[in-house]
Amino acid sequence: MTEKLALPALPPSADPYEASQACRLAFLRGLMEALRQSGAVPTAAGETACLAAGRFFDESLAARRAGFEQADGLTASKITLVYDDQLDLEIFLGEMAKRLGEVCSATLWRLYLRFATLLRRPELQAADLPAGPLAVCQGLGEMCAEMGGGIARWAPLLERIEKTLTGELPTLYGELNGILAQHGVEPAQTVSPPVVRAAAAGTGRAPEGADAASALQAALRDWRREAPADAAPATGPTTAVPVEMLNQLLTRLDALEHLDPQPPAADAPPPRLADALQAGRLGLSGDRPEALAIDALSLIFEAIFAESHLPDAVKAAIASLQIPILKTAIVDGGFFTAAHHPARQLLDRMAYAALGLPRQAGPEAPVCARLREIAARVRQGSDGAAHPFATAVAEVEAVIAERRDETDRLAGAYLPLVQALGLRRRAGRQAKAALAPLIADDTPTAIADFLESIWYRHLRALWLEGGEGGPAWAEALDLARDLVWSVAPKLTPDDRMRLTQRVPALLRGLNAGLDRQKIGPDERQAFLDACFALQTAALRAGDPARPAAPPRPKAGDADAPQLEAFAGKGLTLRLVDLPGRVPGAGLIANPPWRIGSWIELRQPGKEPVCGRLCSLSDEGWPLFANPDWPYALLVSPLVLDHQLKRGEATVRGEASLFDAAAAKALRLLASRR
Repeated sequence: MTEKLALPALPPSADPYEASQACRLAFLRGLMEALRQSGAVPTAAGETACLAAGRFFDESLAARRAGFEQADGLTASKITLVYDDQLDLEIFLGEMAKRLGEVCSATLWRLYLRFATLLRRPELQAADLPAGPLAVCQGLGEMCAEMGGGIARWAPLLERIEKTLTGELPTLYGELNGILAQHGVEPAQTVSPPVVRAAAAGTGRAPEGADAASALQAALRDWRREAPADAAPATGPTTAVPVEMLNQLLTRLDALEHLDPQPPAADAPPPRLADALQAGRLGLSGDRPEALAIDALSLIFEAIFAESHLPDAVKAAIASLQIPILKTAIVDGGFFTAAHHPARQLLDRMAYAALGLPRQAGPEAPVCARLREIAARVRQGSDGAAHPFATAVAEVEAVIAERRDETDRLAGAYLPLVQALGLRRRAGRQAKAALAPLIADDTPTAIADFLESIWYRHLRALWLEGGEGGPAWAEALDLARDLVWSVAPKLTPDDRMRLTQRVPALLRGLNAGLDRQKIGPDERQAFLDACFALQTAALRAGDPARPAAPPRPKAGDADAPQLEAFAGKGLTLRLVDLPGRVPGAGLIANPPWRIGSWIELRQPGKEPVCGRLCSLSDEGWPLFANPDWPYALLVSPLVLDHQLKRGEATVRGEASLFDAAAAKALRLLASRR
């Protein structure tokens, strides 16, 4: 699918060769650093990948990429491997390139437009971008081919690399955009987007290849019965407006924009500008193409205002952009078919910048204030052109990067506490494993509960102090064995005599452990009384009048998650875990979450929160942080996986706000028909 671009002029001082080589150096340096950070790639293998990515870069500059003239998106067919029979790897890398392209879509699209300007190639395709995900995957493909082996060897390596690239590539592409901007290279502009045919009358569905926004406009046309059901498909932009009418319409929008009030205060409800800007208010007949565009956007903005996860202050900033976006949609006939249009991207990135903000965040919140300032600049310069939106997208990306860096910095401060907790959990595993053989179904409840709680903590503390090889650990474990033996039935005189002799030493050892665990007198006395009663009963094991001990109740199979808090050096780390599980057990293979994702999840007994997954502990536990939290959150993979599968947790920011709103508006329109 070819999309012609309008190329802005390069400034006289610009040196295309110098700019491209600066980008090449930064790209390969960033790629090498990302491979190093992944911890999965030897230096020599990383150099092989960078050399191959560099060749891709050079061939793309010279327009020598074979087969790219007909390219249409990021597909596996662009990847050239050393061995023809490595089809599995080719497919794997093709899918990886797609995912990386989606993660970096905003900065990557802007970089593509800048390279089109730099190379003076209006026909440049996204697949030909010299520093794009395909270049990265070309390098990884040649690296794997040189290493040898099969997909079983490559897949774990590439998955680990992809996790690192997911976090690093957006920053790297932002750096490349900055380099080209410093050389005066402006993004190209879309002037003739591909035509999307209208949906068939009465279907309410998007035609093949169309997105929800264009389908919504087509559905509006069908609803108003502008054309009969068997009419020929549209052959031009659906918002084409005669020049004279266009000028009149823009004049009306300018006047309306000056009448609209500024975004409201924090305690006011979000403005319903979408209701105010329907075509009827502008004096347009509902069957006009431009009226269809206006009313389609009206429905989209109504859906955005209904989003529950967006703070009202952010909705107000987005609402203030409705008139500038209307102007652009009317002037640019491809607005509804260009998924990467800067105006649509701006709404998406503003929503992404607001991820994790409290629902009650007001206009004075730093992120909300920055978004309002950016929206105000767009309003001041709005004339229907895409350039103000593209500039605003870059500004919002800076807000996103600052918030990401701040969140990572906050999470980094918790890593020593996370590591200390990981060591504590390892000690807990050893303590549980050591005590498990001593606890059976017939173990008296008082003894089993004591071993699983107080003595478990005692053993864990001793392991942290001296490990399993220390004498204190061995002595405490011997005491646990003696305790279990002391309450078992004593059927021979020798056993009864031995128990009588060993009880004093056993009590001294138990009391010492209880002292270390700071067990209070009431709890201590209750346990010692229970021990005395059980030991007395053990001595009377041969007495027929001795009552049978009640069976110990079995624990439930699925314990509810519990929330704990650990403090250290002025920081609070919250932990969500399943207490009935052995610590560290049941980790999720190939988890559906990634570092850098914003995830809304639940803490037991509290309202849902949205945090950024900043890192994984040594045990693979996700660590979440948020600049608006006074804590960090470490979550059991089992808990997070369970919540995601049940819909109690949601990954935020992966879907386009504009597209989701268009789809919702399309469903709403279908329900009204």
